[in-house]
Amino acid sequence: MKKRLLILIIAIITITTTSCFSLFIPNTAPVKLYWRTFLRDNTIPLALTVYPVAYLYDEDEKILYIRGRDDVLAAIDIWNKKILWKKTEFYADPFGFALYEYNGLLYTMYYELFREKPYIVGVDRKNGEIKWRYKLEADSGIGDAFAMEDNYIYAIDFDPKKEFKKRGILKKIDINTGEVIWETRDLIDIGTLIPVIDNEYNLIYVGSLEYSFHEDNEKPDTPPIVHSEFYAIDKDTGKIRWTYVLEYRGRVREATLASKPIIYGDSVYFITAGAHFFRVK
Repeated sequence: MKKRLLILIIAIITITTTSCFSLFIPNTAPVKLYWRTFLRDNTIPLALTVYPVAYLYDEDEKILYIRGRDDVLAAIDIWNKKILWKKTEFYADPFGFALYEYNGLLYTMYYELFREKPYIVGVDRKNGEIKWRYKLEADSGIGDAFAMEDNYIYAIDFDPKKEFKKRGILKKIDINTGEVIWETRDLIDIGTLIPVIDNEYNLIYVGSLEYSFHEDNEKPDTPPIVHSEFYAIDKDTGKIRWTYVLEYRGRVREATLASKPIIYGDSVYFITAGAHFFRVK
C-alpha cells in the first residue's frame, strides 16, 4: 500500500513539475519553410520596394497572384515552386493596394514611372499583359484607391481644375464599356483610402485622408482645427447619404484616417492616424 502511495506521489510531482517548467519554455510550432523566392531582380530600380501587399489565389489552377509595393505584379505556381511571369512597371503609391479578378483579368493600378497620370488596368492572368485600362485625372500618388464588385469599379479621382480641398471625385465605372455611370463631386480631397462596399445598406464608404485647417480669428495664437470627413454614398445614384465630420484642434494626425473602413453588423469602423477608433452607425 505504501509502495503504491509512493508511486502515486512521485507521479503527481513529476506531472506538476513538468507543467510548471512548460510555462517558462516556449512551445515551438512545427513550422517548416516549404519554398521561398525573391521578387526583386536587376531589372527593378533599387529606389523601389517590392514586398507583397495584396494577394489573389486561384484554387483551380493553384496560382498565387501577388501585387508588390511600388512596382511588381507576379504570378507564382506555388505547387511547382515557379514564378510564371513577373511585370515590374506597375508603379503605384504605397498607401494602399487593390487586386481584383473579373472575367479572366486581374485589376490593379498602373502608371509609367515619371509620368503624372495613373490608370486602373485589367491584366491578362496568363502573361501579365495589359488588356483594359481606364485613365484617371488624379496625380500619380493617388495609390490603389478603388473597389470592385461584379462588373463595376468604384474609383477615387481628383479634378485638377478644382480648388484644393474640394476636388475629390468618386466614380462608378462599367468595366465592360468603360462608361462612367455616375460621379460624386466636390468632396474633400479624399486621397488614397480604398472605398468599401456595403451591400446591406447599398452604400460606398470612403474617408478623407487630406485635411483642411480652420483658424480661430478671435484667438490667433491657438492651434488650428483639423477637419476631415467620412462619406456614405449611394451605390446606385452616387448621392451622399450622410457625412461624418472629424475635427481636432492642433494635431493633423488626430483627424487623418489611417485605415480601410471595416463593416460589421450595422456599423462601420475606422481608425485615425492618432490611434482613435471610431464606430459609425
